[in-house]
Amino acid sequence: MPDNTRTVTERRVTPAAFAAWLHAQGQEPSVHVLAWFKHKGVAWPPVAAAPAAAVLSLVPAQAPAAAAPAPVGKVPQKAMHPKWTGERLAQKRAELKATNPQNRDTTQQLAELSGLKAREITRREKDAREDAAQGGKAAKRTTRKAA
Repeated sequence: MPDNTRTVTERRVTPAAFAAWLHAQGQEPSVHVLAWFKHKGVAWPPVAAAPAAAVLSLVPAQAPAAAAPAPVGKVPQKAMHPKWTGERLAQKRAELKATNPQNRDTTQQLAELSGLKAREITRREKDAREDAAQGGKAAKRTTRKAA
């Protein structure tokens, strides 16, 4: 079974670097930024300003192993996981039912395996059935909202 994970590198500015940059620009932080500095233990004004090149450097985020990655943006479900076609989902559902015929919650298992929502799994399987019934010439449904 292929690995369904991918590595995402997030780059963030550290609170100390941001404080040094604000100080170098002669700017005062907002109330919210001051609260962030206080929460992170960063003094304002900064005790020792970092050199300009180091101030704006982006530092890779070191997230704890148990933490989930932060969402980068909203991606429509129909664009996610393109390798999980309706046909492949139907085959995997049949495999799951064959291994445990008593289990009635194969959609939830498919959702966990594919990373798709149950509604998207059902939609892809339905589109695949309609496509097969029409000889592979069915138009794919994209959205129900009017443009």
